[in-house]
Amino acid sequence: MAQVKSQVRSAKSQVDSAISDAQASGREAVDAFRDVADTFGDAVEDSLKKRPYATLAMVAGSASCSARRGGARPP
Repeated sequence: MAQVKSQVRSAKSQVDSAISDAQASGREAVDAFRDVADTFGDAVEDSLKKRPYATLAMVAGSASCSARRGGARPP
């Protein structure tokens, strides 16, 4: 009986460790995504200031291509 309890505790410890690792990885992924979003936003803002018409043309072209493909599709 003691051996079974020990195995259960060991399994619980492994599960807890796996969950902790997954949470850490998830946080890292969210942080990386935020960094990319911030950088992209800064680049668009800078582009709008330096080349407003070219930036608007790129957005319009991108929207046109998206519309031709059927637009955004729900998951």
